Amino acid sequence: MGEMQGMRRDGTDSAPDWSRREFDLAEWMDGPCSYEEYARAALDLERVNRLTLGYRPALRFLARVAERTGSAPLHVVDVGCGHGDGLRTIYRWAARKKVPLRLTGVDINPYAAQLARECDRRAGVAAGSIAWITANAFEAELAAPVDAAISSLFAHHLTDTAIVALLRWNEATARVGWLVNDLRRSRRAAMGFK
Repeated sequence: MGEMQGMRRDGTDSAPDWSRREFDLAEWMDGPCSYEEYARAALDLERVNRLTLGYRPALRFLARVAERTGSAPLHVVDVGCGHGDGLRTIYRWAARKKVPLRLTGVDINPYAAQLARECDRRAGVAAGSIAWITANAFEAELAAPVDAAISSLFAHHLTDTAIVALLRWNEATARVGWLVNDLRRSRRAAMGFK
């Protein structure tokens, strides 16, 4: 998702090897950019997530978690939360369903929390309803135990080694369950999002 750069990181114009999950093609959000560029890309991705129903897997997962655990407030952590569109969707869903949640978004990009707070204000999300942390999730100090960990449309930014680390972190951290929801990079998807 997001705009793809036209050249490989090594400076050549050669096409990526679409048969491998991991290759050198980076998205604009993966590299240095201004806050304005980050915000524009994040808000574009939010539109894509709405149009492709990208929030549904996390909502279905949390509905199952809530059914199994009862009425105790659940602490849900979104790893690689970006500007928080997924957590705001979960916040609205939980309010409608009367599911008590504690929500935390973690992203290593310092622009993510800044934009998330701005979007919270615009969306009428009460300040402090969602905690935004700028950190590497594996090193973040999370308040309270984590019941459910989610990672939506983030893992494709990671190397294979980092994905394994994310899965291990999820298993060690989330007391009830975890979900990784992602896309599969392909030539067709890249053309569709150009």
